[in-house]
Amino acid sequence: MLEVQSLTAGYGSVDVLHQISLHVDAGEIVAVLGANGAGKSTLLRTLVGLLHPRLGSVRFEGQGIDREPPENILRRGVALVPEGRRIFVGLTVLENLLMGAYLEPRRAVIEERCSDIYKRFPVLEERRHQLGETLSGGEQQQLAIARALMSQPRMLLLDEPSLGLAPGLVHTVMGLLRDLREDGLTVLLVEQNVQEALKVADRVYVMASGTIQIEGDAAELRAGGLELERAYLGGVA
Repeated sequence: MLEVQSLTAGYGSVDVLHQISLHVDAGEIVAVLGANGAGKSTLLRTLVGLLHPRLGSVRFEGQGIDREPPENILRRGVALVPEGRRIFVGLTVLENLLMGAYLEPRRAVIEERCSDIYKRFPVLEERRHQLGETLSGGEQQQLAIARALMSQPRMLLLDEPSLGLAPGLVHTVMGLLRDLREDGLTVLLVEQNVQEALKVADRVYVMASGTIQIEGDAAELRAGGLELERAYLGGVA
């Protein structure tokens, strides 16, 4: 579904990504692990068109998207849940959801999508008239994911969804990703939480200094999780 070949990208004159190559097949959860500064967020920003690569290519469902603007990539079916959630704290839950569907002009379709979201996230229906700033961290993360789902993506990109959440809420978010995969959604997950990412992912890439250092099956890497953390992630849990 997604194919990245020899991707080099960065900011100004500084390259952050160096010859990155990876792929994500339909129906997979693929995790990208790495410490702070490894280039993970830059990778996601490039995949959704917020940065353009200097070299290399990005193809989604066989079509090149590396020169497309973000709104076109969203229309193709790729949605991003950014690091830190980035919900609109001054808007209500419902207004945040409507922002996620801004490319859809049909009111009836938007209402149907909201109904589907409320079935998956009952707490958001309960809080639909509350401002985003009044939600707990876990509720805000659910809202960030739900907002992205309002565009009905075929691939969901998540940047550190466990960041700042209590362990129990991390389990909830990871369980949600499993449910979404079972419903046919493809997921690219960027994480520092190695153990949780290895539990949910099918395959894993490990980044360090803007390069891919390890690629492998998540089940095989899970057995050596602690060694993986010490070698490439500075012991981050």
